Amino acid sequence: MIAYSTAPGKTASDAGVGGGVYAKTLADEIVKPGVESVMMFRNVQLKVKQAIGQDPWLSFPTLPAVYFAGTKPDVLTPEQQLGLTFWLSVKDSTNPAVLATYLERYPTGEFSAIARTLADHYDRKLKAEQAAQEEERKRLENERKAAEVKRLEEGRRVREAVIAEEHKRAQLAKGAEEQRLLEEQHGAELLKRTEELRKALEEARLAREAAKLAEAQRVAAVKAVEAATKAANDAIASKRDSEHHSDPSKVAALPKLEQPK
Repeated sequence: MIAYSTAPGKTASDAGVGGGVYAKTLADEIVKPGVESVMMFRNVQLKVKQAIGQDPWLSFPTLPAVYFAGTKPDVLTPEQQLGLTFWLSVKDSTNPAVLATYLERYPTGEFSAIARTLADHYDRKLKAEQAAQEEERKRLENERKAAEVKRLEEGRRVREAVIAEEHKRAQLAKGAEEQRLLEEQHGAELLKRTEELRKALEEARLAREAAKLAEAQRVAAVKAVEAATKAANDAIASKRDSEHHSDPSKVAALPKLEQPK
């Protein structure tokens, strides 16, 4: 059998990314099991003709049937079928522990690479959600501490103004001893308020640092999710490509992932 990429006296196109239309169509068709060679080349002819108008040509005598990719698709063994059924029961779960049950039973199974990357994806996604919640909690705590500092500062200023006014009245209406006692009382009060303010300022500082750390951890968790999602999608795409022409049931068993928000 001789297969030509175009008709006699015609020029064949090799334009295309990664190969010409004829070459890529032949590469796709020749690996499909259960298709006899003449029919396979006939399928190539029709697709190339439809795609670019080029007319591939065949020349062959009487030949026995030839199957380049085997006479029929691979048949799953009972154990493989059981593994596929088990995988179908867990593949759409978003719980890493559920996906891990497949790895425990089939550590080198048909979908073990995908299960591993999916489990990592959902585990990191959960951690990212927890990091976002922690960041929000720290942010609110920071705001509460800042508001407390502001309240104490305002209260201290108001109290200082009141004390100053009381001192003026005491100088006019009371004796030296009464003034001294009043000053001691006010001094102790202001000292207490100052200490409260100092503690609040320190707590506010720690709250700000905790909020910044929580934000950094959330950003890192999001990046980890993005990397894990890419790894999972790559594993799924690789499996899809490897099974594209051999077992449609395995392709149908592949999960779909959305990009993280």
